[in-house]
Amino acid sequence: MKKLMVLALVMGVAMLSNAALVVTAPDQVNVGEAFQIIIGGDEPYSFAGGLYGDGVTAVTGWSKVQGNVTGASFEAGLGGWEFLVDEVGATGAKPVPAGEWIKFDVLAPSVPGMLTFDLYDYNVDLNVPVKSFAVTVAPIIPEPATMLLLGLGGLLLRRK
Repeated sequence: MKKLMVLALVMGVAMLSNAALVVTAPDQVNVGEAFQIIIGGDEPYSFAGGLYGDGVTAVTGWSKVQGNVTGASFEAGLGGWEFLVDEVGATGAKPVPAGEWIKFDVLAPSVPGMLTFDLYDYNVDLNVPVKSFAVTVAPIIPEPATMLLLGLGGLLLRRK
């Protein structure tokens, strides 16, 4: 019974500590389209984390939105992005205000498929992601009228 109470307490604290995290990313993009993954929160927070998954190979860069010591770097040996969201004031470290904290720039590959991402909050767990999400990369299919115009243009060129 004592172990069960400790487990319930640990799980409750873990759920509270990452409850503030908000990830904004599109559900679907076209091949070759650029988009952003935005990590933020609805409560002030400071944490070290990671962005992993097969989609991280499409990340082209990052930018800081809030937090004077917020930063990120790609760790090739680990196969993902490690980042820190934090702010240091005159009195020491303090949580970053609610809102957007860090943005990752992503370029969708030229082939359709799925990009998966796992967000880690190392305050909660080093090995289990706190959020997982996917972005579908869809092919660009021209509308029928466009295809008709292209076909007619090709016939006119061939005729001349």
